[in-house]
Amino acid sequence: MDEDIFDSSDKLGVLIRAGKRRLPARISEGDSELYICAELIDSGYLDGWVTLDRYGEPTAVLDARITPLGVEYLEQFEESSFSQPSAFSRINLDQLHPRQWLRGVGAFVVLVTILFFVGKSKDNFANANENGLGSAPAQPTTLSAKISFGVCGMPPVD
Repeated sequence: MDEDIFDSSDKLGVLIRAGKRRLPARISEGDSELYICAELIDSGYLDGWVTLDRYGEPTAVLDARITPLGVEYLEQFEESSFSQPSAFSRINLDQLHPRQWLRGVGAFVVLVTILFFVGKSKDNFANANENGLGSAPAQPTTLSAKISFGVCGMPPVD
């Protein structure tokens, strides 16, 4: 089997679509898949008609469908992609040092803190705009806000 033919994901995508019978009956000039289908037909992975101009360049592909060789390649590709470990399973936890772990946790905490304060400043800005530009933010009216203001040493708001 010629592995070099599948040097791009576009070719594999066309072969997968052909396996699902989702290729159009006619692929003509201006279509990005014209040269890909012509090359797959020449390689034996697809079957169909390729019309050529006087210079030997493909102008259209008619009735492209997958061949047994193409089906075999897709089956082998699916088996190999399922047998490869995922990116998460390749992480070796024995090589993860505590310092790296702490840096990751610290970066997460800093990010959450920044996002919290950015959201809080947006709320204060919205309150200031509700009261008019340049005016103080709206006074809290809930009981918990009154209690927390009283506990912090500020007089509770009535």
